[in-house]
Amino acid sequence: MQNEELADAYDIQRYAVTFEGSRWYHKNTEWTGDRYVLVYFSTDFSKHDRERGLHGPDTQTEEERARPALTRPVCTPIDTDSEECVALRAELMEEIQKVDFLNKRQQKYSSKSAVMFFGDCTRPYKPKARFPCRGNALYPKLHVLLNRYLEFIVKGPRTYSTILLAKNSQCDWHLDKQNVSSSVITGLGGYGGGMLLVNHKRPHALFECMQCHLKNACRRTCRVDGQHTAGDWLPEAWAYIKEHGLSSEQTRKAMKASANQTEQKPRRE
Repeated sequence: MQNEELADAYDIQRYAVTFEGSRWYHKNTEWTGDRYVLVYFSTDFSKHDRERGLHGPDTQTEEERARPALTRPVCTPIDTDSEECVALRAELMEEIQKVDFLNKRQQKYSSKSAVMFFGDCTRPYKPKARFPCRGNALYPKLHVLLNRYLEFIVKGPRTYSTILLAKNSQCDWHLDKQNVSSSVITGLGGYGGGMLLVNHKRPHALFECMQCHLKNACRRTCRVDGQHTAGDWLPEAWAYIKEHGLSSEQTRKAMKASANQTEQKPRRE
């Protein structure tokens, strides 16, 4: 069965939808009118690869990645008729009209997307690290309002590293492979349609399992050829670092030694 047949539709105008965008294929339906989408997510700022393991962990990234995975999207109703919501949305829309959106061509979008980012982000052709997004300095009042709106819709403090503001952007089926843990998405504007479609029934692992990782096996060998269903290796590596107080440079070597000792222990009859 294809994503279209398995996906459920979610109204992001009336709900804030929390979903695992890095594990579940998703897209949006067509709409009429001007559609603005806010996505609050955590970017993967850690340095990791198959050869060196988790050699440059970012604490916030790994703590987010260690959160229990969702089994289906969570819809939080937005009290759109409340005075607070009406006033906050009006302030947001007023500031959004001032934004000179970046027009970027990305594989997941059918055409160029009009976007602006806030919070922290990585930069192309630079070592992976946290850099302030362009929107922070250009639109500081809007940045504050976007964080206030998140607190309002999720009913409490919740930290995400990055905020995407997108205008009239049509995305195709995709995974957010640079994200970790769950994201929150919601819509603004007087548009019709534009539902979020999510196929949570077939989650995808982003990385190989720990057993394959320690053998330098690639994701395809692990997930496609071997059809392994164990969790990704990164949360296990982060837990090992914290438990043993190791530097990230020591982790892979220590974990391989530990795995070898376990394999060599004689079984009790």
